[in-house]
Amino acid sequence: MLKRHFIVCGMVYLAGLGACQESEKDPGRVTLHRLNRVEYNNTVRDLLKTELRPADHFPSDDHGYGYDNIADVLAVSPLQVELYHRAAEMLAEDLLRLPGALTFRAEDWDGVAGSRYRGASWSLWDEGRLGVKVPLRASGSYVLVLRAFGVHVGDESPRLRVELGGSTEATLTIDAVADAPGTYEVAFEGVEGEVELALSLVNPYRGTAPQELRRIVIEGTRVEGPLEGLVPSSGREQLVPCSMTHDAWEVCARQVFTSLASRAFRRPVTVGELARLLELVEVALSEGDSPERGLSLGIQAILLSPHFLFRVEVDPEPHRVSPHRLTDYELATRLSYFLWSTMPDEELMTLAEQGKVQTAKVLRGQVKRMLADERAQSLTDNFAGQWLYSRAVLSAEPEPNLFPDFDEELARQMKRESDLYFQEFLTSNQGVDELLVSGFTFLNERLASHYGISGVTGEEFRKVSTEGTVRGGLLSQGAMHTVTSHQERTSIVLRGKWVLTQLLCDEPDPPPPGVESLEDQDQLTGSLRERLAQHRAHPMCASCHEVMDPIGFALENFDAIGKWREQDEGHVIDSSGLFPDGTSFEGPVELAEMVQSREGYHECIAEQLMIYGLGRGPMESDEHWNAEIVASAKKGGGGFQDLITELVLSDVFRSRRGEFGSEGGE
Repeated sequence: MLKRHFIVCGMVYLAGLGACQESEKDPGRVTLHRLNRVEYNNTVRDLLKTELRPADHFPSDDHGYGYDNIADVLAVSPLQVELYHRAAEMLAEDLLRLPGALTFRAEDWDGVAGSRYRGASWSLWDEGRLGVKVPLRASGSYVLVLRAFGVHVGDESPRLRVELGGSTEATLTIDAVADAPGTYEVAFEGVEGEVELALSLVNPYRGTAPQELRRIVIEGTRVEGPLEGLVPSSGREQLVPCSMTHDAWEVCARQVFTSLASRAFRRPVTVGELARLLELVEVALSEGDSPERGLSLGIQAILLSPHFLFRVEVDPEPHRVSPHRLTDYELATRLSYFLWSTMPDEELMTLAEQGKVQTAKVLRGQVKRMLADERAQSLTDNFAGQWLYSRAVLSAEPEPNLFPDFDEELARQMKRESDLYFQEFLTSNQGVDELLVSGFTFLNERLASHYGISGVTGEEFRKVSTEGTVRGGLLSQGAMHTVTSHQERTSIVLRGKWVLTQLLCDEPDPPPPGVESLEDQDQLTGSLRERLAQHRAHPMCASCHEVMDPIGFALENFDAIGKWREQDEGHVIDSSGLFPDGTSFEGPVELAEMVQSREGYHECIAEQLMIYGLGRGPMESDEHWNAEIVASAKKGGGGFQDLITELVLSDVFRSRRGEFGSEGGE
């Protein structure tokens, strides 16, 4: 580490890029940070007051260092850009509730034999048929608009049947030709919901020559309506409090764009940005559209801006290594997405405008306020859910013949237990020392029965004392046991690795190439402990397994779905463990006491919070920051609120450095 730091700093100095900071004081830098799916949904919810969740249909976010909010892995694909465009259209229309126009691209349609997709159009012949699902936002009058032409063969023009919900709405004669495609309209009454739209050729015809084939070419389709308009949304009443009439649109649009863009960009909108948004209204007016249609275009532009889709932090001098403080707006944004997974609220933005966010007293107050807000549930869902793997239990699939008690409902209850348990430590600020050794958990009747605990009735979860039972503490929860097991049995290795990686930040090295897994070694016999001992005899396996296996053995009384057992496959379970340094323990309680007292436990929790809070992977210099954060947090009791507050107050959270120049780059 020191040798590498000396070389890099020397190159930076010789390149004339300024003095190099001490390595332990390096706050790092976060790549331009795209909003992930959760953050996008939460942000449009708070920005537009909408219940729509368009990001549910975006591609899954990649993970880095255990989390899905790591800037370096949140790439943008062409598909993502297209989905952003569709989401912007949908959100703007839902906000303004204008008589809409839903355009269907060629790729949206499904065709059967007798149809062909060519670029941006479809061709129909013989018994060709096209179908698409049309979501109608409300009951009312609609118009289907088609742009099409016919290939005229025989003694009549091709005719097109238009069906909605299986009933024929109209039959159109397509007399237009390729050189002059025509526009055709079909009026219909629609009911709110999804309806099937189908197009087919009515009068197919084939001549004697192969090229004599009557066809209809569909170049474009859209559905307009409801023509009566829609009931104004609650978001519109708040975000568009003025009239967009032809003679007053500019004042209103300026007011709407200034407020909306500033909130969406998480900083004041610039004069140039505002001018470009107003130009979109002028473009709409010049093409005969209404001022409100222009307002919709402006809102879509805001939602498609990189300043909305990305969390932007600017380096005033990008090639200088020296750290600099974030702006108040950037710090407010970091804080809000850390604790809430959404944009800063009005109070944070006002403090940023006043230049007060950097103040330690203000930051402490804001952390306390924000953690008490219901939006802090995102910290449980998105941080704890990934740190503790409780999210993953919803996709677990234990072998049903071996574990018939496991189903989706039990998985949800396991996740609920883990979420409520973390939430209790967060809200009460109970010391993280007790996270593994507490005498309580959260149960309802079914989960209590699964664990063999009596006296809990009803579907509601409540805090339950676990004194006198094998439960209590993080390491006794079914969610962790399930996600660290194979489908058909427990996994000593996965459980040991989970404890080392998630609680001690000491991830074992991957197995060397060519080494067989336990399942692949048919010659191994005896109990699981005995088979692993034979596997561990391989010199290349011993170094990692001698650390992982004892941890896994201590948890072996919990089966692959978290039930307590005394035997496995007829062998009495031996839950004792011995570390290479001589530390011995037996069973989950002694293991928990050993882990929470082990060096690096507190620093690992601080590191996990830092990775998630900053959205970047760990650096060697983070050891310095983590030690400072833990030391300061212990003075306040060492709970999650203390750790979070000290992280937010630290320079690693409030600062960043520029990227090394090309001459001295990393």
